[in-house]
Amino acid sequence: MKENHRKRIAVSWLLAIMMLTTCIPATAFADSTSGWNGEPAAEAPAVSESGGISWYQIEDADLAWFAKEINDGTTGAAGSDANAQLTSDIDLSGQNWTAIGTTDNPFKGKFDGKGHSISNLSIDASSGYQGLFGYSSGTISNVDIKSGQVTNTASNTGSLVGINNAGGIVENCISAAVVTDNSASTSYFGGLVGNNSGTISKSSFTGTVQTGNETLKQKNFGGIAGYMSNTDAVIKGCVNTGSIKAYESVE
Repeated sequence: MKENHRKRIAVSWLLAIMMLTTCIPATAFADSTSGWNGEPAAEAPAVSESGGISWYQIEDADLAWFAKEINDGTTGAAGSDANAQLTSDIDLSGQNWTAIGTTDNPFKGKFDGKGHSISNLSIDASSGYQGLFGYSSGTISNVDIKSGQVTNTASNTGSLVGINNAGGIVENCISAAVVTDNSASTSYFGGLVGNNSGTISKSSFTGTVQTGNETLKQKNFGGIAGYMSNTDAVIKGCVNTGSIKAYESVE
């Protein structure tokens, strides 16, 4: 008798659990990182004060908002000196990315990835200064580009920064992206940084740098940086374990 009573209780609990789970919407179990839809956020992200510095708190579409504001020169009084921190991993979903910082409005602030990753970076360009950042003389640190495809027919291209200009700092960053040079002339392509005039330290590259032009003799390819265009440029404490694939003409 007691055994039958225990069975009835067990069945009752099982039915209750089944009813509860069927009432929970499927979205409750969905991954909270749905990926970027290609559009910048409509509103400015929150700002946090730390160490006397104002930091935009960046997640998802906020990154595209930040890029647009820097490139348009409209990030308020801070201008291109604006600072940002990632607050979560970001999936760029293979949407074509517009690099942060241009020749007219270079990035001059601080960008701290806080160890978060950026995945599925996608750039297919025909103009110079391409990467997550295009033209930078700011400080970029603690960024992990987990995956990406960066292709260009012009010069100064890397997965993280197209050109790290004089005074610019890249520190404690890593990239596993594929960078492809489809240009018709010798150019500056690097796994991490295309052209370095500043300082790159404690960073690494594990991806691939390659050319899509078999007839071109490449002279400025590299894992950490494709070219050092300043005698004061520095690379220190960096490691490249990625692949460099280029063709060299034989005469």
